Amino acid sequence: MELAALWVSFAATAAGIASAVIAWFARGDALAAQKQAAAAQERAAEAQAEAARSEGRSAAATERLALIQSTIFEGPPWSVSWFGGDTYLLTNNSAVDALEVTIDGQPDDIAISVSDTSPRFVGAKSAFKFMF
Repeated sequence: MELAALWVSFAATAAGIASAVIAWFARGDALAAQKQAAAAQERAAEAQAEAARSEGRSAAATERLALIQSTIFEGPPWSVSWFGGDTYLLTNNSAVDALEVTIDGQPDDIAISVSDTSPRFVGAKSAFKFMF
């Protein structure tokens, strides 16, 4: 009987040791999973911050486009004003640069002479002089 009790005690001790080893490995797996979850959470926070920055840039671009569109159609995009003598200013009143701007002496039945008819660049809210 004592031998049977000794075997039962030995089996119980072995089972306790085995469950302690299994618990130790389970704890290691749980710590590894916790580290992976923390890294995933950090990556998600970075992605969310980047999305917010991108959304901010997108909102700023949309606002800028709306401003340009509103200023384009606010009034006539061009104005001509007398500068002095035979000289006038052609002003680009819009918020958009103009490329290849020419001044023409049309219609043909009027005797008009423009000093420079070559295409030129006129920046937004800027002007250039011409003789007429």
